[in-house]
Parts: sequence; structure tokens; C-alpha cells
Amino acid sequence: MNAAAAVRITRQFGLGWVAWRAAYSLSLRSGAMRRALPARRDACSALAPALRIPSDKIPIHLAELWRRERRPFFIPQGLTNDQVSEEALTRADEILAGHLRYFSTLPTHETGNPPRWHATPLADEDWPADRHWTRIPDLSPERGDIKFVWEPARFSQTFTLARAFTASGDSRYADCFRQQAESWQLANPPEMGPHWRCAQEMSFRCLAWIFGLYHFDDAFEQAAAGRGRLLAQIAHHAGHIDKVHWYARRCVRNNHTISEAVALLSIGRLLPFLPGANGWARKGMRSLCRELIWQIYPDGSYIQHSNNYARLVAQLLTWTLSLLKAQGESPPAILLEKGNLLLDFLLAQQDERSGELPNYGSNDGALLFPLSSCTYSDYRPALGALAQALGRDNPYVSGPWDEEALWFGQTPLPGRSIPAADSSDIKAFPAGGYYVLKGAMSKMLLRCGTYRHRPQQADMLHCDLTYGGRGVLIDAGTWSYNADPHWTNYFSGTPAHNTVCVDGRDQMRRESRFMWSNWTRARCLHFRDNDDGSYFDGEHCAYQPMLHRRQILRRGDLYLIVDDMGEAVEELDIRLHWLIADHQISRGECGALIQLDPDNNSEMKLLLACDQGGAVDWCRGDDSTPRGWHSLHYGEKLPTWSCAWTVRGSSARFATLIGPSAELGDVEAIEIQALPRNLENCTIKEILGV
Repeated sequence: MNAAAAVRITRQFGLGWVAWRAAYSLSLRSGAMRRALPARRDACSALAPALRIPSDKIPIHLAELWRRERRPFFIPQGLTNDQVSEEALTRADEILAGHLRYFSTLPTHETGNPPRWHATPLADEDWPADRHWTRIPDLSPERGDIKFVWEPARFSQTFTLARAFTASGDSRYADCFRQQAESWQLANPPEMGPHWRCAQEMSFRCLAWIFGLYHFDDAFEQAAAGRGRLLAQIAHHAGHIDKVHWYARRCVRNNHTISEAVALLSIGRLLPFLPGANGWARKGMRSLCRELIWQIYPDGSYIQHSNNYARLVAQLLTWTLSLLKAQGESPPAILLEKGNLLLDFLLAQQDERSGELPNYGSNDGALLFPLSSCTYSDYRPALGALAQALGRDNPYVSGPWDEEALWFGQTPLPGRSIPAADSSDIKAFPAGGYYVLKGAMSKMLLRCGTYRHRPQQADMLHCDLTYGGRGVLIDAGTWSYNADPHWTNYFSGTPAHNTVCVDGRDQMRRESRFMWSNWTRARCLHFRDNDDGSYFDGEHCAYQPMLHRRQILRRGDLYLIVDDMGEAVEELDIRLHWLIADHQISRGECGALIQLDPDNNSEMKLLLACDQGGAVDWCRGDDSTPRGWHSLHYGEKLPTWSCAWTVRGSSARFATLIGPSAELGDVEAIEIQALPRNLENCTIKEILGV
């Protein structure tokens, strides 16, 4: 990093953040971290000094303490096989056969059973198991994306095995969990190898192991020493997380911090016989409450500007609330307050038909507790469980998504439709910069706000649109954090998003994979219902002195979007872009027909116009540009439609009209010269005659 970049980062993030980040880097490079967390032969030998007994006696000692002193957990005792989907058996049998679904996607990858813990399915070279974690980089061209080697070691398969065990009573699923836990410990001595590199990954692993210990309790009755070794491993994990948690609090400052806090809280409260447990519990609760205060904004939007990461926090809140309830304790008020705010924010974006939210923001494939048969993109399991953990009504009609709430010990509640209070046409979340417009069959999410904390993608005034539960205008997604810059720049950059780009530049300056400077400033000027529907008006100044203003009129499921690019001092390439879901499309010179569902004759019409002339340029899945790609799941990129209109000038006005063909009638073009400059007091009917 050069001096100019260092100055920009210091100005953007503050001197304190830079100092803490430098301290962490120094601890790695100097060997101080390696001395603080030295390699050990095994977890029992590491724990022996604290327990003051020989390491070979520790497994049986801890197993006996578990039997006598473990605290209540939330897994219900009366869950029956008819409450668990049979789909769990199919997925669990895949695990027994040595196949895992990475990032909740298909097809499965062959990993073996137990998995080859240091292998990456898409690379030939394994990650080193004989090197201290401080000497292992996150990026390796030879070994590929480190998240692929981390994925099996999260032990998310524990939840699938637990569901299958409940559905069938087959002991093979319990034995599989126990054997994989034993295998992981033998292959990963404390502090050696890539699985000790990230404290959040360790936190996820501990939560899964705790779940498995409680659910498969009987499977360990004939293997008490195995239970004790796993408890020792959890203790070592907690000690490691405790020592490095300052890095998450001071430098990372996002869902990593919350994940680590919940792990420390859970280990401390559930396993009080472990050395350090009381301190972990106090530290975890204190850190969790502190982080929730500022990570969840006052309007419920989430600091990372990512729906998937917001779901991860929702699941961690459900876990924590359920744990406290099982132990007969009332949760701190801040957990209830922030949980309710986050839930309302996510419900406002949700499509009631599919249960999906816009694939907005960073999406690393995390589905922390896969406790239902629903798809990865369906948020109903997580949000329904959180609602009931908060003491609220079940927000959905009954369905397979109810299973997750049962696993968290919630009393089954009768399903119901989305409450009428949530059916208003507009929802505003100004602290995070989110605005939702809703028609009878459609929903649009619009971004307009000034960043207060680290951005994830350069996409101001981007909008997502769904119709009838199907995506129409979409976010590009993430694909991979560790890909060639050619691709990471595409997925998080401005040109891939549904907004206007100038001279091919991002709205902010990229400094590294996860870091931007010159954060975008934007403001909402008007957002309200009008006589004909809804009206939005907002602007951002990322391309100063050129100002980008976007106005949206909605009537029913019809949306008129007008983009004004203010005067610049020179001629520039000004490009309006729409990323369209991969439906069957009939393209025209200035628009297209989008066939959402041929069986139901569900068709959307897209019309475009520009006051500077030109025409639409279409593309689908171009590797060389790159352009026309989207990613619904981490590690997966798929071709889709990219529609762009580029003109050369010092100003430009674009108009986009999109909606069901039935609502547009005979309208085949937009008379852009007839559009008033300010649409605030206009209606679509007045402008278009429909």
C-alpha cells in the first residue's frame, strides 16, 4: 500500500482503527501472536496446567463433569419424526457417503467421510496442516479460496445429521458426528493449520459441536473419552477466541464480533466446569450487547449492508434468546429491542410468496443453522424462529419453515398471514439508506444513503425488483472473496449494479478486497405515497460535479424510473445499467419483453429512453468484459442478462418503464422529452395515459 492510500484509509477509518490494525499485523509478523497462542500436541495437554491433572486423565474427568454439571440447553426433548422433513434423510445420507453441499448449493462435492480437512475441491494442492496458523495466508493461488477448506470444518453438517437422527432414530447419523469430530481433532492439533486462522470459523464450529454434544448425548455413553476430548477442544477454542476477540472488536467490527461473542457466552454458560467459563460468559454477553447497540441501526438496518449477514445475526440472536430462556433467565432489553428492529427490517423486504429477500450485499454462503428443508434463499425459517424467540406471532402461514423454530425450543404457534401492519405500500429505513416500494404483486428495494460504516459494494441508487415471487431486476451477488480482482471488482463494483455509472468508474475508490475509500454520500429528498401510488426522489454526488438524481413513480405494479445526470464540465461516458434475472427475453431496440412464467403467461415489459439518443446494448455472460453475471450462492456464478444504455455527453436523462404487460397496455415507447423535470406532483396516468 502506498503513502497516498494510507492517508486515504486513515482519513476514512480514523487513526484509532489504523493503529489497532497495525498492532494486529505486527503481532503476526513479530511472532508475538504465535508465542501467545503456541502450538500444542492436543487440546488435553493444553488444558492440563489449568486443571492440574495429567492430560491422559482429562477426557474421563471432563466427561464426568459434563454428566454432573452441564447447564440446560434449548433442544426440545419431545421433537418427533413427523415434525422433521424426510429431506433431512437424503442430505444426511449424502454426508455418510462422503459428499457435502458447500454453501448450501448443488451439486455436492466429494469430501470423504470423515472429510479431508485440508483439501479444497477446486484446487489440487492441500492447505498445510503442519504450519502455525499465523504463517498461513488467506489468499493462495495454488490452493484456491480458503473458504472452501473452512466450509466442512464449520460442522454445519451436524444440524443435518441431528435432523436425520430425529426423523429415523438411525444411530449411524450420531456415530458420523462423533467420528467426524474425532477426525477433525486428530488432523488439526491446536493452533496448527488453516482452521485456526479465523476466530469466527472457530465460533461456528463450537456452536455446532455444542449442539451435537447435547443432541447426540447417548451416542457418547459408550465413548465417554471421546466426549471429554471434544469438551477439551471446545475449551481450547474458547481460550483462543477470548485472546483474539479484541481484533474483531477493534478492527473487523461486524458479524465476526457478534459470532465470537455468542460462542463465548454459550460455552461459558453451558459448560461452567471449564476453566475460564465464567469470564467467557461475562465477556460474551457484554460484547454482544455492546455490538448490537451500534451494529443494528435505530431503524433495524444492518451495518454490513448485506441481507445474508443480517440473517446470520438473526440466527445468532435466536440461539442466544433460546439459550437464556432454557436457563430460566430474562434476556437483556437490548437483545429484544435490536432483535425486533432487525426482524422488521428484514420482513419489510421479504417476498411473501417465496420467502426470499433481495440477494443484496455480500453473500458468503453462510446459513449457520440449516434446520429446515427450505432452500438457502428462503428466509422464513430464520425469521419465523426469531419472531417466536422474541415472543411475537408467527409471521407466516404454516409450512416446512416452522421446523427451525421447533429446534430452538419454541412452542409451535399457528401460522398466520403477514400482519396487515406490514402491508403498507412504502417502508423507509433512512439510517441505513433503504427504501421499499410495494405493489400488489411486486416489491422494489432501493438504496439511498450516506455510508456511516465500511461499505461492501459501490451501488448507490441501485434497486432490486421482484414480481410474483420472481426476481426481475437483481443484484449481481458476490461469487467469491478470493477470486481474481477482475471478478471481485465486477461483483461489488458500480458497473454491475442497477444504477448509472460514469466513465466506467466505481462510485468509490477501491483500496483492497474489503476496503473502499471516498465513501458515497447520498440523500433521500422525498419518499411518500401519492394519489396514484408511491413517489421516491433521491440523489448522490459520487461523480462530482455531476449529480445523479433518481426519481421513481409507482402505480400498482408499474414503475417509472427517471435518472438525471447533472451538468459536468466535460463530456463523459454516461451509462445506465440493468441486471435482469435470467428469464426468457425478447429484446428490442429500446426495451424487451421478459417472460417470467410461460405457464401462467406472466410477462413484464421493459421500455427505455434517453434524451441523448443511442440504443440499448445487451449482453449475457461475457467473460472478457466481465459483464452479465450473477451469483445466488457463494462460489457459483451464472450468466444473466445485462442491459445498458451508454451515451457521450456532459449530461443525460434516462427513463425506464417496467411492469406487467397487462398494465402497460399499448404503450410501446417513452416520450422522454415530454417528461417533466420534477415528477413529485405527477402520476403515471398523467404521463403515460395508462
